[in-house]
Amino acid sequence: MATEPLKATSLEGDATMGALPDYFYSAAAVIESGRHHWFAEDIDRIDAELRQKLVTQRLQYAIKRLIDIVGSFILIVLLSPLFLITAIAVKLTSPGPIMYAHKRWALNQEHFVCLKFRSMRTDQDKVVNIEELQKIQKNGILLKLKKDPRLTPIGSFIRKTSIDELPQLFNVLKGDMSLVGPRPLVLHMMEPYAEVRRIRCKMRPGISGLWQLRDRENNISVLAMLPHDVDYLLHFNVWLDVKILLATVPAVVFGRGAC
Repeated sequence: MATEPLKATSLEGDATMGALPDYFYSAAAVIESGRHHWFAEDIDRIDAELRQKLVTQRLQYAIKRLIDIVGSFILIVLLSPLFLITAIAVKLTSPGPIMYAHKRWALNQEHFVCLKFRSMRTDQDKVVNIEELQKIQKNGILLKLKKDPRLTPIGSFIRKTSIDELPQLFNVLKGDMSLVGPRPLVLHMMEPYAEVRRIRCKMRPGISGLWQLRDRENNISVLAMLPHDVDYLLHFNVWLDVKILLATVPAVVFGRGAC
């Protein structure tokens, strides 16, 4: 996807609330260095602002949920032929289940089962070193390879076009996710960062969001996503969700930044 079609500065309202300090854009270096006490103090400030926002903008959040229910239902109906074609393609091109279900972080630091069309082989131990993969995951890193041997014959295409994520519409309809919000992350990516979890899990994770539009290729660490996620949480309103959804359509059509 294109880099920063929605600028961070365009989301900043008045300077008294929600303005992100520049150092959020080097949050990974700050946290990983262990010198982040002053960073943690800002996390407390943002946490307090988000708590206040959840109380004062209840109507906005109610409208957001209504849009999620209606929007996801309509999209499931309209895209049902694509669901069927993809399911058949996944089944015919590699052995294993059609769907991939994986636990992700949810609202209030709970977990939910996220649905995707399976894009990877079920015998990954034949193409990657599982022990090395587990070591990487302990550091909160998501393994991404340019030419990933774990992908099935159809896997690369459905990832490039984001078709693999369409089953998440059922997660939205159920209430585990939203159409717009922070990325639903696998558990190991946020396990090392308790202070990040309590901020990032203030809202339901989303199929699309600011990070997906601005910097989707930089997706191996929650810390890289943090500035965009906090930016969204602090400046959330229904109109912002609409703008993000409208910007998502051409980005998905042209497959920019997908991986």
